[in-house]
Amino acid sequence: MKIRKQVIYIYFLVILAVIFAACTPKNETQQQTHSSVTEEGFNAGFNSSGLPSNLPGQYDKILSGDFSELAGTWVDGYGSRRTLMAYGTFGEGNASGFRRDDNGFYTWNISFESGGAGVQLYPAGIEVNERIGQTDITKTRILIVSSGDSAYNPNEFYYFESGAHTAVVTSSSPYAKILTGDLSEFTGIWANRRGDVSVLKSDGCFYRGYRAYSFIKDGDSYRWSVSMDGDSIYVWLYPAGIEIMNNNGFFIQSDTAKVRIYTGSDAGDGVYYREGDISLPVPVELAPGTFINGYIEEGEDHWFKITITGSDFDFLVVETDSGTNTVLEAYTESYEYINANYIKQDQNAWVGINIWGVKKGTTYIIKLKSYNSGSYRILAAETVAFG
Repeated sequence: MKIRKQVIYIYFLVILAVIFAACTPKNETQQQTHSSVTEEGFNAGFNSSGLPSNLPGQYDKILSGDFSELAGTWVDGYGSRRTLMAYGTFGEGNASGFRRDDNGFYTWNISFESGGAGVQLYPAGIEVNERIGQTDITKTRILIVSSGDSAYNPNEFYYFESGAHTAVVTSSSPYAKILTGDLSEFTGIWANRRGDVSVLKSDGCFYRGYRAYSFIKDGDSYRWSVSMDGDSIYVWLYPAGIEIMNNNGFFIQSDTAKVRIYTGSDAGDGVYYREGDISLPVPVELAPGTFINGYIEEGEDHWFKITITGSDFDFLVVETDSGTNTVLEAYTESYEYINANYIKQDQNAWVGINIWGVKKGTTYIIKLKSYNSGSYRILAAETVAFG
C-alpha cells in the first residue's frame, strides 16, 4: 500500500513537469506575438521595459517638447478630430512639463488664455488604468485631461486618423506641412486685386493676426484660424488647380493656375496671390515735413512711402486733413503690419498715427483708405517727445 502511494505521488510530479514544460513555450510565443504588434504609421516592437525598441528615440523626444514625428490628425471614439502640433499643442496655447510616468506613458500640460489641460500619451503596448476601460493597446493613444475631470471612457481617447500621420511625416509635399502649423513654404508678401497687401508668416499668421491655430484639411484646401485683437478669421490656402468655393456653395473667380489665399470674401478681387503672381501697389514718396494733396474714390487705397531722414527722433506722425472719411494703416517696408498708436479725432476732419522709436534710414509704408469719395491732405513729421 505504501509503495502504491509513492508511485501515485511520482506520477503526479511527472504530470506537473509536463504541464510546466508545455506552458513555457506558449508564454514565449505570446511574448513574441506581442512584440510584433504594429500600428498605423509605426512598427512597434517592445523592449524589456515595455517601451518601443525599434522607434529610435521617438517617444523620448517628447521629453524635450519635440512632437514632430507624432504631429498630425487624431480622432477619438466620438469622431472628434484634433491636430497635434509639432510642439505639443492642439493648435493653441503653450506646452510644458514634459515627463514620462513610471508606468511608461508620457504627460505634459497645455496652457492657454481661457485655462489649461493635461495630456497623456500612451505608446502602443502600454496599458491604461483599469478604471477607464479597455483601449486598443496596439495603437498609440492620447487622452486630454481637463481640469476637474476625474472619470473617462475609452471613446475619449484619440488615435491616429487613418493615413493622417504617415502623410504628414513622410510626404515631401509642402501642403502636408500645413497640418502641423508649418507654412514656411508659403511665407512672404501676398496681395489681392483690391490693393490689400499682407504678409504670411511661417507660423500661419496673416493679415493683422498674432496667433494661428487649428490647422486642418478642408476638402481640397487647407484652413486655419488667425486671432486678432478681439476677433479671429479663417484663412484658406488653395493649391493650384483647386477652385475656391464660398460658404453658399458658389465658386469664386480666381486664377486657378496659382496658389491662393482666401479669407472669406465673396468677390474674386479679394483673393490673395503671392508676390510675383500679382503686382504690388507702388507707394508715392512722402518726405518728412512735407504734405501731398490728393483725391480718393470710395473704397480706394492710396499708398505712401516715408523714409526717416533725421536721427534721434522719438516717433513719426502721419496725419490726414480733409472732409473725407479716411483711415490710416502703417506697415514696414516689407509690408508687415505695424500696430501703431492710432490717434482718431474727428473722423471727417483728421486722423493720425504715431510710430515710436523710428531710426534714420528706416522706410515705412502708409496706406490711406477712404469710405467715401473726396479730397485729402496727408503729411508726415518726425517728432521729439516733450517732458
